[in-house]
Order: sequence, then structure tokens, then C-alpha cells
Amino acid sequence: MMVIAVRGPRSMTVIAVRGPRSMTVIAVRGPRSKSVIAVRGPRSMMVIAVRGPRSMMVIAVRGPRSMMVIAVRGPMSQVHDGHRCQRSQVHDGHRCQRSKVHDGHRCQRSKVHDGHRCQRSQVHDGHRCQRSQVHDGHRCQRSQVHDGHRCQRSQVHDGHRCQRSQVHDGHRCQRSQVHDGYRCQRSQVHDGHRCQRSQVNDGHRCQRSQVYDGHRCQRSQVHDGTRCQRSQVHDGHRCQRSQVHDGHRCQRSQVHDGYRCQRSQVHDGTRCQRSQVHDGYHCQRSQVYDGHPRLLPKWTSRETHWGSGQK
Repeated sequence: MMVIAVRGPRSMTVIAVRGPRSMTVIAVRGPRSKSVIAVRGPRSMMVIAVRGPRSMMVIAVRGPRSMMVIAVRGPMSQVHDGHRCQRSQVHDGHRCQRSKVHDGHRCQRSKVHDGHRCQRSQVHDGHRCQRSQVHDGHRCQRSQVHDGHRCQRSQVHDGHRCQRSQVHDGHRCQRSQVHDGYRCQRSQVHDGHRCQRSQVNDGHRCQRSQVYDGHRCQRSQVHDGTRCQRSQVHDGHRCQRSQVHDGHRCQRSQVHDGYRCQRSQVHDGTRCQRSQVHDGYHCQRSQVYDGHPRLLPKWTSRETHWGSGQK
């Protein structure tokens, strides 16, 4: 990012800022308090505002559909809304306040309202408050755009048309990510609770190397009410590595199936043999448990009785 400030003999100031996506902001203030502001965004959006000595204001907005809105305020404090000259107000179906100007959609001042109030440093693009960031109670990232509800990347809001590469999930326009009922951003992954990137915010910001598990910021550990070991990962229920905890600690070679510790053997209070598998009730031999035990014909009657889940 480059910032250049020049102050001349008549207190004229020039400020140029070039951002990561070739966004340019130029502000010139002359001896008669005349201001020129030009903003060029990622979609070649241009906003120009000129305020002269007679409080004349010209605003030109060129958006993605080459829409242009011009409002001129003259010495009699009139404003033109594209249809008629208004005095200090412009009408879009409602009456604007004196200090506001109409951009063809809504009343504008230094802030624009699209159902929410824009920040001072934001500009309205005909749909929403834009700068490099938009606010929905939290600050969006630079590459994100606010869709009226949350910060989005290259997406457009439902209620408006989504982009070609986007899909609407019933709530908002999404690209190629999948969520648990909502769609995550490209760089995000859903952990069973929320969309994650390298960090997720739960009211506080997680560190880069941390991941949010729905409760707190975690590093190589995830929290489910207690702290997991470093080599463990949280599966949405409990700490997992090669072992999982269900109130007791499983052996290293065991895996937890959501009920008990499993490997080639499973524990139900006593240890099963290596060739046995636990079906949720008892130790079984070479059967697979699908909700009902599957018995081998060469077993003894006692083994068959055990395999049926009866004592």
C-alpha cells in the first residue's frame, strides 16, 4: 500500500492510496474548500464528488451496469434527483433529510442507508455500503463484500441475482463450498459447527495457527469442555487421535466408534480377544455389527447365544 501526501502554498492537499486490488483513492482540497474524491474499485466502479464555493455538489456513480447518477446542489439549495429539482430534499418514495442527497436509489450523505447505516469511510454502490470493507457488526476482510447480512467474498446477495459461478443455498449466494446447511466460503472448511478458515471468530479473534471448534480458539487441540492432548483432534464430540475418550481412555491401538474403544478388539468392561469384535453388547468373532449381530455357523451354542446380544 502506498500513501502520498503533498501540501502546497495554498494549503492544497493531495492524497493517493493504492490498495491490493489496484484500488485508487484521490482527495484534493483547494483554497476554496473544493473537494474532489475519486474511488475506483475492483469492478471499475467510479465515484466522483465535487464541492465548490457555492455549495454545489456533483456526484457521479458508475457501477457494474454502467449506471450513472448525477445530483447537483446549487445556490438555492436545490437538488435534482433525475426527475425534478427538489429543495433540500430528494424523493424516492420517501422524503430525504436536508443534509442528504439522493443517488437514484436512496438518500445519501457521507453515509448511505440500505437498511443499515454505512460507516463514514464507506460508499454506497447502489446496493450496499462498500469501501474495502463493510460492517455487519464486525469488520469484513478486504476481499469481502457485505451482502446485507454477512461478509461475503465474490458473492452477491440473494434477493439479488447470484453470479454465474455461485449457487444459492436458500440463504445466500455461495461459490463452491459446502456447509452444514449453509454454504462456507472457498477458503473455509466446516468443522461440524461453523465455517472455518485458519481462524474463526467467536467474539474474539483466533490466532493464525488456531482453529475454532464452536467453543474456543484451539491450536493443535480442540476443546469439548475439557482440553484435548496435543496429538489429538476433536471430532465434534470428543478428542480423537488414534485413541478416543468416552469417559475412559482407550488404548493406543484402539479407535472409538462413538460408543466404545475399537481396534480388532473392543472393550465393554472386559477385554475381547483379538479375533473378536464388539457389537455394542458383547465380544463377537468375525461378525460385523449392523444393528443386529451376524452369527457364524461353526460357533458353539454358547458363542451363538452371546452373539445375539443376550446374557
